[in-house]
Amino acid sequence: MPEYVRVKYPRNRYVEVDDAISGLSNQVLIIEEGRHRFDLGEPINYVPPFVEQDVSGTTPASPLEIEFNFDDTDVRIQIKK
Repeated sequence: MPEYVRVKYPRNRYVEVDDAISGLSNQVLIIEEGRHRFDLGEPINYVPPFVEQDVSGTTPASPLEIEFNFDDTDVRIQIKK
């Protein structure tokens, strides 16, 4: 039976489910029931770096929601000489 997940992120970005691109953030994705690993691929400038979640009992109108945010702690400044 299909399950529904919305991966929230401040910008649109590819969503990987079990290491395969499955769609875009902020849209409802259709996946199989079961335990899955969600991330936003490279670069890993977001937190958490991944979420492992059991997905079951969802509907298109009531998807499971997983949220990622910007990682403000990994700001790199490049100084030109």
